[in-house]
Amino acid sequence: MTRQYHRKKTPRILVTNAKGGSGKTTLATNLAAHYAQTQDVTIMDFDSQQSSTSWLTLRPNNLRAIDIQSGFKPNHLNQTRSWQLRSSIETDLIILDTPAAMPNFALEEVVSCSDIILIPVLPSMIDIKAVEQFIYHLLQTRAYRQNPVPVGVIANRVRRNTKIFATLSAFLKELGLPVISVIRDTQQFIKAYEQGMGVSELDRKSPSDNRSMHLITDWIDTHLNQFPETNQPSTEEIKAFRAESQETRSKPSENRPSEIIASR
Repeated sequence: MTRQYHRKKTPRILVTNAKGGSGKTTLATNLAAHYAQTQDVTIMDFDSQQSSTSWLTLRPNNLRAIDIQSGFKPNHLNQTRSWQLRSSIETDLIILDTPAAMPNFALEEVVSCSDIILIPVLPSMIDIKAVEQFIYHLLQTRAYRQNPVPVGVIANRVRRNTKIFATLSAFLKELGLPVISVIRDTQQFIKAYEQGMGVSELDRKSPSDNRSMHLITDWIDTHLNQFPETNQPSTEEIKAFRAESQETRSKPSENRPSEIIASR
């Protein structure tokens, strides 16, 4: 029997919604800016519009660098998809920024490699109906059914004292998924994007916007801390693997086991 050993896993946060304009890139870039203050962060940009990539080109040199990796470009000759989407060994966290209306196979792909899923939704009847269908579809994917991961919803660009916010609140309560934060309708996020920054990095910070983002990152951190830091084999497992490999090498007619090192 061939044993499979894995190197330390890099956590991946998936930001997704089938509806366009829900604030996926805004959320992804602000999360990247927050975590980049203490970690090495990579944004994996699956959107052909490359909004996250454009944001990074505006990032000031005096701020912590953030890596970018394209997830939408076609594979090169003889290059597997898993190899194309591999992460740097130095990366501490990967944030997946996805486009609207992903085909089923693409949604399966990003869900299968994610540890946390975030879904931003806007307060409008069109967005509410669209996200209801999307969440149902997401939870029915094979990848999610085989490996359920935490899913959180963010109410985005909200004006609290409105009827549509009350409608959105009632809908989100019925979902059975946690609504981890409410982000107000403000120009702060637009200003931050235009400067290649997150709202937490602006010179004039908004306590309300920072608090909204901290609710999201606190929820993420709580769930990431529940994951084992590594799934490396124990000393006993390595010894058993080596013994098994040595025994197999003495049998030329059989295939030799290989140690597979991969990052999910």
